[in-house]
Amino acid sequence: MSDTKPKFWSTVNGEVCKVLIRQGGKLSEDYINSLKCPACGKREAWASSRTPTKIHCNRANKCGVITPIDARVLVPHLFQDFRKRHPANAEDPKATARAFLKTRALDPEKIEFEQGEVTIADRKYPTVGFRLDDSTINHRIVDYLGKDKTRTHGKYTGKVWQPQKLNKKKPIHVTEAVIDSLSLIQGAGCQSVSCLSASHIPKAWYESLPKGAKIVLAFDNDNAGTSAILKHLDFLVEHRPDIKVQVELPPPGQDWNDLLQEGVREGVKLDKHPEWEWNGWRGQLLTAGSVEDYHSIYSERYSGQHEFFVGILVFAGETWRITPKKKKVDKQETVEPVYTRLLNGKIELAHDLIDRSLKYEIRVQHRLRWTPQKGSAEVLELPSESLSNVAHFRNRLTAHRGVFHGSQGDLNALIEKLFRHSPPRIRQLYSVGHDPESGCIVFPERLYDCEGKVHDLGKNGFFENFGVSPFLEKNAIAKITTIDTKQFLNDLKAAFGNRGLLALGYWTTAAYSHILFAEYNFFPFLSLHGEPRTGKSYLTTLLNRCFGIDWEGVPTTTANTKKGELRRLSQFSGMVAPMLEARSESARFDFDSILPLYNRNPLQVRAATSNQNETIELPFRSCLAFVQNIEQFRTRAAMERVVSIPFSEKDLSDDTFEGFQRLNQYAPDQLAALGDFILQHREDFENGIVASVRGLVELLTQEGVMVRRIAENHAISMSGMFLVSEVLECKDHMKDLNDYVIGLAKAKIESARSETPLADAFLELIENVDAVDAVRREDGLLYVRLSHALKAILWPPSSIKDLHQDLKQCDRFQDHKTCRCFGNPVKAWVFTSEDQTE
Repeated sequence: MSDTKPKFWSTVNGEVCKVLIRQGGKLSEDYINSLKCPACGKREAWASSRTPTKIHCNRANKCGVITPIDARVLVPHLFQDFRKRHPANAEDPKATARAFLKTRALDPEKIEFEQGEVTIADRKYPTVGFRLDDSTINHRIVDYLGKDKTRTHGKYTGKVWQPQKLNKKKPIHVTEAVIDSLSLIQGAGCQSVSCLSASHIPKAWYESLPKGAKIVLAFDNDNAGTSAILKHLDFLVEHRPDIKVQVELPPPGQDWNDLLQEGVREGVKLDKHPEWEWNGWRGQLLTAGSVEDYHSIYSERYSGQHEFFVGILVFAGETWRITPKKKKVDKQETVEPVYTRLLNGKIELAHDLIDRSLKYEIRVQHRLRWTPQKGSAEVLELPSESLSNVAHFRNRLTAHRGVFHGSQGDLNALIEKLFRHSPPRIRQLYSVGHDPESGCIVFPERLYDCEGKVHDLGKNGFFENFGVSPFLEKNAIAKITTIDTKQFLNDLKAAFGNRGLLALGYWTTAAYSHILFAEYNFFPFLSLHGEPRTGKSYLTTLLNRCFGIDWEGVPTTTANTKKGELRRLSQFSGMVAPMLEARSESARFDFDSILPLYNRNPLQVRAATSNQNETIELPFRSCLAFVQNIEQFRTRAAMERVVSIPFSEKDLSDDTFEGFQRLNQYAPDQLAALGDFILQHREDFENGIVASVRGLVELLTQEGVMVRRIAENHAISMSGMFLVSEVLECKDHMKDLNDYVIGLAKAKIESARSETPLADAFLELIENVDAVDAVRREDGLLYVRLSHALKAILWPPSSIKDLHQDLKQCDRFQDHKTCRCFGNPVKAWVFTSEDQTE
């Protein structure tokens, strides 16, 4: 090996140490102590500071798990962006490929390779090319994150890649990838060829081998690799029975290059690795013909007091239990194994989902991976009681075509085996958005950490580095593309004017409401109200998509159950939940409840089903936006807690229509890119949002908004847009928005003075009505024939009942009586005239 490779891996070990120390590890000479064990979560684990390849848990009796450290996950910057960090140049046209080979623990000076390029989905990727012959080359793609990382140009059916002339009297290892063959050649001095794919059987090459040749099938130890080995064996048995065939496998889930890299990091060659001596043993297990043979081979490595293994084994895709049985032979007592078939498949405990919402009780759902003997793996969740009762377990498994043949004792042994591997305990989230415990913002497919870095969902259905399983919000947008953010803001302004910008500000501030709530202990509500067909609901859908949820909002109707509505609201944390067409007479939502919700009190408190004095609370951390034709807030206290944005047909024009048309061109995955940008810059927003609100409160106060609560609510709603404009460096819209919000805040002060807003609006409208059959003015009094007046001003029928209540409570109300001012005696409402009131 060249001198550069050890230097690279020394750098890797040093960077891994730094990460472990940043995660809370304590450096002590040759060890890093106080590490968090990935299995049990306790900070009692350690790793070597010289060769940090594994985390060892010190809790030998309760855990004791040794967890491999994947350097590619912990320090990914050293294993990616090869073209950018190592560009090809005139001096070294293979620089990118050379650097890649070094990260695979291979010495490029001993390999014949080329640097090439392939195009995938309109993007060009560098490759390391391994030539089979003049017409065929196998490319290993660099910096590609897709599943299939190799491409072969040219026909390779029946061919293999081989680095040199083979001595066909000695064993030849056959692998599925060139990288694996190179690992065996450089790390263990083996002869090796690659058939380039697990699915490719190089029939012509096999048939060209001399009689008595020795072949070692050495594929990856995964489902694809082991299935391929069995197919190769079948072909060789049928067509070349004269060839001597062995099977060797690396440890489960690994390939030969994984083993080579581990050895290099620990300073040992591949053939000196502790697992190397068991390669053939693993191959024998794979090819065992019966459960008895499998058990006998397994016992060579794992045996107990009876000199054979006792416990649970998986053979040929089925689960067996081996127990000892005493037997007398010629008056001599011996112990023989008894084989009991338990399952027509295999089952593994992937992880536990933990609910710690009750302080003194941990509720657990066990997420298991079930693989039937003939079929694909499925994930099922079982509560703890299903793992302790044979009937429950059997019934739950039957739905997945699983059959359990054992007794209660067999089930206990199986469950003990599942628990012995100490799978991770994962905290289940019950809302999408901000997670107060970890500080992350979590969606079903991605997580934004406290620095705004994006993490994708792991293959096991949770975020490994954070120990959380996301809430599976069905309307979440999985894919995110790109958007021209400045152009989008221009289109939003064109379609909705300042109303759209202020609403975007509220949605943005909602994402960081946990910061503002910690400072102010409240968070305001938003109301989009006004005439129908003016774009209110469309705006909420648009903005929800911007923040990753393709959803209009909660339709508030009597068809909903109250518990269902409250639970839906609790499923959003630091996100806006729109309440659509909310009317007090046709919704189960209690509009007076916004008073405690303003301070984020629970949505619901109920007694726990126990004899203890316990309660269960339904938390409220969402931000409500009410979408309604007429605002339903009755009391001054409620109105002051709401920022109201009016919509009117007067706001619509040809220019706004063109703006709507442009907004319609944005796909949901494009719109989600705006929220993705905002959340990736969360440090900028979180560091600046409190100061932004304070500055805007001062501005509003200077401009005459003297009610502190109203000034703060409007400043909070506006601050999100203020920070967006700063981060994007586009402050063109802010002057108009400032003036608009100042006007809204002053209007709110006026409207909140009255606790009868519907009556105030009605009396204001009829001042301009001249219909003599609807309104009469006599002696400083205003007589109103209500049914005719409502028709004259086109009052919406849905709020007439509430209007009656407001009219009776307003300051100008005098009487509701029969009078002759309209001719015949009719019922009329009597109010003092407006000038009398003044």
